Amino acid sequence: MTDHATHRCSKCKEVKPKHQFHKSNTHSAGVQRYCKGCKKKIDSKGHGKYKGKYAVYYLPKHNYIGMSKNLTKRMQKHRKRGKNTTGFRVLFATKNAKLAHTAESIFHILGFKGFRY
Repeated sequence: MTDHATHRCSKCKEVKPKHQFHKSNTHSAGVQRYCKGCKKKIDSKGHGKYKGKYAVYYLPKHNYIGMSKNLTKRMQKHRKRGKNTTGFRVLFATKNAKLAHTAESIFHILGFKGFRY
């Protein structure tokens, strides 16, 4: 059982003080599910074959092209903002940020929607 000053981590199952969790407006407890230590371990594992790479991706339901170095978090943000990410595809992935940005820009010139400066 946890009191108001503590929270149980969903990963390590330990009850810890709330200051050991990141704040969250979306969770009823006011903090995220995982403690800071567990969250750091989860994030350090990367995102599969795109870890450390810039991914140029396509959202077919919105005819949208985007670029991100953290594909998982970017898809979460899209979903949170109401975009349908079902069937998204990575078109291009590289460690070179300029190359990825150039590829994304070419798709936008061709008529795909996306972020524009």
